[in-house]
Amino acid sequence: MNDLIYNGKSLNSYGFTIKKDPGKEIAERDIELIDIIGGEGSEINDSEGYRNVDRVYEINSFPYWNENKSDNQITKDLTSWLYSQYGDYKILRDTYNPGYFCYAIPKIPNLIAFNAKHLYDTTLTFTRKPFWYSDKGQEEIIKEFNDPVSSTTIELLNPESIESLPLIIVDFSSNTGTFTLTEDGTKWSPLVVDLNVSEIEIDSAEENISGGEIDINDMSSCEYFPKLIPGHNLLNFSTENVLITKIRIIPRWRRL
Repeated sequence: MNDLIYNGKSLNSYGFTIKKDPGKEIAERDIELIDIIGGEGSEINDSEGYRNVDRVYEINSFPYWNENKSDNQITKDLTSWLYSQYGDYKILRDTYNPGYFCYAIPKIPNLIAFNAKHLYDTTLTFTRKPFWYSDKGQEEIIKEFNDPVSSTTIELLNPESIESLPLIIVDFSSNTGTFTLTEDGTKWSPLVVDLNVSEIEIDSAEENISGGEIDINDMSSCEYFPKLIPGHNLLNFSTENVLITKIRIIPRWRRL
């Protein structure tokens, strides 16, 4: 039986299953076409981002999964699960995308049609953020140094066809010095931080640099935050007046 899991709970556990493959929807690039008077065509204003996209599931209940429920309870449980916790995106998975998840929120529910006792069908529509994230890309890549170093290089292979926005955490031997992160050939190089903490988090998705609860964006400089392009990436870590003791990277591999 095909299934989806939203906010940690399974559609099957509510007595419903997905009737057919919802297909593959592709997020639209977020661009604006600007008409130029007297020109040939339009200029393109590209935000380098993507717009949300709808994912639609046709579902129906299985009577023998709901033998101990009233018809009212069947529909109440389903709608309470999906629509009682608005406020933020939550993780959505389904059996058509094994090993991946996305961030989604359900839209206004469609009519739940009654066909017979304990037998219902309806359509669930989620608006989701543009990317599917791989479970593999959530695993920490750890490099720890018994003897702290002033420089090191980490090679990462992005297996997807689109760049990712990693979380990079670096531990230092003290809280004074300068840290630099570079990647030859990318437009975010270099990122420089004047340290006043012994650990920093560089979150490219949030475009934020912190040390625990301390905001150190004003002590950092970079043109763009780190991005991991498809294929090979060589990250160069270096310091002055301080040493690196540990590096952790969550690469956040993703695809459209």
